[in-house]
Formats: sequence, structure tokens, C-alpha cells
Amino acid sequence: MQRKLYFDWLDLPQLIENGLGLREIARLKGTTHSSVRKAIKRMEIPYCYTAKMKRNNAIKNDKFIAQQKRGKWAERIIIMCDFCGKKMERLRCKSNKGKHCFCCRKCKSNWLVINVFQTIEYREKKRQISLLNGNKPPISPRGENHWNWKGGMSGHNRGQDTEFCKWRKAVFSKDDYTCQICGVRGKKLSGHHIKEWAKYPELRYDINNGQCLCYKCHMKLHGLTKKTA
Repeated sequence: MQRKLYFDWLDLPQLIENGLGLREIARLKGTTHSSVRKAIKRMEIPYCYTAKMKRNNAIKNDKFIAQQKRGKWAERIIIMCDFCGKKMERLRCKSNKGKHCFCCRKCKSNWLVINVFQTIEYREKKRQISLLNGNKPPISPRGENHWNWKGGMSGHNRGQDTEFCKWRKAVFSKDDYTCQICGVRGKKLSGHHIKEWAKYPELRYDINNGQCLCYKCHMKLHGLTKKTA
């Protein structure tokens, strides 16, 4: 870097009056700021670092304002959960993000189920979206077309039938509360129809058509598995 001559610094007072800093003048002159400082001292130019101080003060003011804003939004306030009513502390910046506040995800999901998912508007909107996508609601088959159809069997509850309860007790006493297959006595017993209940309705309450079996043998006889629970 070539050393600047005296006549190269003749415009230095004008640059200082325009408010340029040392580094800006050095960039214009193609030298270092220490060389500019030496030239100011050599030429005995009264130089006050006002421009630099103004810039620093402006930066400090901006930082102070930003810190004040952050402090305002970083303030902790007490709010209540919209579902359970629990009081909690939250930052002001986070509490103003949405209309509703919740203490946990469970409260949020419960609130959505009650106030959103079960509303008629939401269901109608979902139905319209499914229709636009080409998904028609399925029609559940009834009667003979249903996959659980068993030939029109009635929903007869044997446990509430008094005649069936009497028949079962009579079968147990006839066989002395003993399983007729494995010979176990006094365990969990059940009354088995030798001729099926559905095919022979006239023999449903005939004692001679009954047989005392334990629960395990009864399940095996019908091809079922024992319930563990």
C-alpha cells in the first residue's frame, strides 16, 4: 500500500464536516483508519467522533426498545384452562397465539370432541367433503343379506328364562353334579342339550334330553375355546 502524500489529505476537513467516520474515510482513500487518525493529528484538524457516537447511541436506543418489547411480551400472566378451569402461568406472547388456552393435550382433545367434532356443522362438512371425493356412505345390509344372519333366530335369553333354570337344576341333580365326560364333580357346570335347542324346540325342557357337563368339556363339544377372561 502506497503512502499517501500531503496533498492527498487536502479534502480531509470537508469529509469530516460531512460526518464521515474514520473507517469510511479510510475506505474512500484506500488506506487504514489508523493512517487517517495520524493525518488528522498531523494536520491538527479538530475532530470529534460525533458520527460514530451518534451511530452507537442509535444502536443502543434500538436495542433498548427491543429489550423493552421483549420484556413486555416475556411477562408471565395467569390464565385458566378452557376445559377444566385450571389456573396456570403462561408467557404473554404464547397466550395470545390462539383464542383458547389449555393446560394439556388431553383437555384440548376433550374440548374439541365436545365443541367441534360432535357439532352438526362439522359432520355436515365432513359429509360434503367425502361426497366431493367420491366416497359414498356405505349402506349396511339387513336381514338375510347381513353377514351375521343365522336363519331368523330369536334373541331368547336363557338366563332369564325360569323354565330353563329349573330344567338345568333338574339335570344337575339327575347327574349328581358330575360331568358325564371327564367325571369332575362340583366345578363350573353347564346343562347340555343332547338334541339341539334350535332344531328340537319341543325337547328344550325335557330332562332326559339334558346332560351335565363341565364348562371345559361343554366348550370342546361345541368346538369352542375356553374363555380366559
